Amino acid sequence: REPAAPTTVEDMASEGGDRRAAALKDYRQKLLQHKEVDAKVRSMRNDTKQLKKDYDKTEDDLKALQSVGQIIGEVLRQLDEEKFIVKASSGP
Repeated sequence: REPAAPTTVEDMASEGGDRRAAALKDYRQKLLQHKEVDAKVRSMRNDTKQLKKDYDKTEDDLKALQSVGQIIGEVLRQLDEEKFIVKASSGP
């Protein structure tokens, strides 16, 4: 059974107001969903950047290990995670 059509101006305004309120509610929900998805995308982009950085560093480390003609030396002191002071034993 179909709902009765609005007969008075007040009924028409009330029906329009209800539709507007429902549309605004849906719009707010979509905005919240968009913000959540946007935050996830940003987080994933940052994760991807960090993973790419780690991958590139690993590739460089592997290339350094595979290169030929390394000088043998003694590690005197570690400066940071990647840098060391080394005493090289370069002889004949």
